[in-house]
Amino acid sequence: PVFVCGLLVFGVQMSGQTTFLALGQAKVSLFIALLRKVILLIPLAVILPKVTGSAMSIYYAEPISDIISAVTCGILFACLFGKILQKGK
Repeated sequence: PVFVCGLLVFGVQMSGQTTFLALGQAKVSLFIALLRKVILLIPLAVILPKVTGSAMSIYYAEPISDIISAVTCGILFACLFGKILQKGK
């Protein structure tokens, strides 16, 4: 249950990532994809058990990564969407 609780916000990240790709912003879309699995998840999976002293904290790395990437995607979407649409006009 801990591992999948971040999937509740994963839809925000996936829809934002797909929207950026559809708008021709492949670099932003790639950054969001890499943020979730490479930039956040791998370091969290290595660091959290050392910090907490519990192997169970590896399971917390996934929801933390999902939530941070969804929030980041939402912020990027809010900041860049208007600029992208005006650029296309």
